[in-house]
Amino acid sequence: MFYGQSSRQAVTNALAMLAVAVIGVAVGFACERLPVTPVVQTTGAGLIGVLLGSFTAAILWLVSPPPAVQVKAVSFGLLETMIVLVATVAVAVALHFGLGASASFVRWPVLAIHRAMIVSVVGGLFGVLSFLKGGGVATPMGR
Repeated sequence: MFYGQSSRQAVTNALAMLAVAVIGVAVGFACERLPVTPVVQTTGAGLIGVLLGSFTAAILWLVSPPPAVQVKAVSFGLLETMIVLVATVAVAVALHFGLGASASFVRWPVLAIHRAMIVSVVGGLFGVLSFLKGGGVATPMGR
């Protein structure tokens, strides 16, 4: 729960994170079946996860804004979106190789086999949290 947040908002945010995690698993599962290299699968899953997380949080914020908000609006900044997407690609590639290396190190191959699912869930959760903190792909603009 974020500072100054009502319990209703906390439940809405928790449900958004849960929904994005479930959707992230499905997106990662679908990306793992694409006929491209694994690093492209993982990167695509991360990008889709971040975008879905931001859009899910934006939709839930528009449906159920904080009580003090009188004007409901969401801003999509081009520069902020490009920065987030470039950072997402860099982090997704790093996670791809990091999960592969850690899978062989700890002898837990599921980390390497389902990298796209893991990265998609992490990207989706990042998208939700970045929206709730006022940054990322979309930004709440209520007054």
